[in-house]
Amino acid sequence: SENMAQVTTEHEKELLAESEEFKRQQIRIKLTKMFDHLDIDKSDTMTKDEFLNIWEDESRAQEFEELTGRTIADAHEIFEALSTIEDGPSKVLSIERHAFIEGLNREGDPLTIRSIMGLEKRLAGLDLKLREKLGKQTFQQPRQR
Repeated sequence: SENMAQVTTEHEKELLAESEEFKRQQIRIKLTKMFDHLDIDKSDTMTKDEFLNIWEDESRAQEFEELTGRTIADAHEIFEALSTIEDGPSKVLSIERHAFIEGLNREGDPLTIRSIMGLEKRLAGLDLKLREKLGKQTFQQPRQR
């Protein structure tokens, strides 16, 4: 019957969602272990040098590609996308633990309103840091929609 087919389809969707969530959990665990291994100074942030160490070990590079679908050709783009300026006098660019794990674990997601809002929030934070760094408040505020 049509109702049975609809129930079956809904059940298949639920199983797929559960499978996707389980897969994300497994990727999150592996990315956490990778971060822990690469964060040499145990600062909970990863400098560009620490990040680029992914590709110093062939098996780690292969695992990274399997987990994220990204290769060494994407390294600089990934670092730029995930890094922020560390607080403190050095102003070093680094990737925080959460940004590494969640940013790479979402890599395959379709673009969503939530991801756009997250990006806008991150841009606003970077805008504020830039204003502070330059010591100017002459930037025009973005229009609110």
